[in-house]
Amino acid sequence: MRIAIVGQRDFGSAVLDAFKRRGDGIAGVFCAPERPGEVPDPLRLAAEQIGIPVYALPSLRVEEARRALRNLGVDLAVMAYVVQFVPQDFATIPRHGTIQARRMRVCPLWRRGRSHSADIRPRTANLALFSFYIEFRSSSLKFP
Repeated sequence: MRIAIVGQRDFGSAVLDAFKRRGDGIAGVFCAPERPGEVPDPLRLAAEQIGIPVYALPSLRVEEARRALRNLGVDLAVMAYVVQFVPQDFATIPRHGTIQARRMRVCPLWRRGRSHSADIRPRTANLALFSFYIEFRSSSLKFP
């Protein structure tokens, strides 16, 4: 399966590594451009190291981003820690669409309308582990 990774940082790099180990073909990586003096993006470095094309575009809303994704001819796009807005016309280009990879995290059972880690207080008994899994029910697309 041909996959495009849209993301950044360590989590994006871990997703890239996981798909490579599975034997999937990574056609390209889309990430935000780095600002001068910023620490190099681990996803960009990992992709360049193994020869995967990198598209560091300031926005995914531009025609250049859609054209690049169309030209890759991917079956699936995976968003892994995306900080850029991903428009619907970009997300629907891959044959099977775009999914979001998420990591396991600790979340409070009662979030008071918020879901970020600031809600997790030390020594709180009301914590639960939530894990987000990607599930597909398609004969042509198999994920373990």
